[in-house]
Amino acid sequence: RPGAPCLPQPKHWPYKTHAEWRSDLGERIVATATGVVSKQECGDWYMYGDMTWCLNALRTTHKSEQPGGGVIGISYGIEQRDTWSEKMSNMYKIPTRLYDCY
Repeated sequence: RPGAPCLPQPKHWPYKTHAEWRSDLGERIVATATGVVSKQECGDWYMYGDMTWCLNALRTTHKSEQPGGGVIGISYGIEQRDTWSEKMSNMYKIPTRLYDCY
């Protein structure tokens, strides 16, 4: 769902050493997952199950599809059917790549 992720503070540092690159990478990941785009900037959200995406991120100025627009959907860790990739392909004509971790 839209909004900031709920990430509890760890009780202790989980690594034996404190590497600055590791902290920087973690901060970049949290910033990416948190997002700063408003509903107005997105032109609304599309919610499907536990997935949410910004509609304007998938629209061009001319159409609601991006055929051959250099955009691909990347889906990770699917255990069974990949409905997210199906939605991206059917709704926006975006080619998808599946990286199955299971």
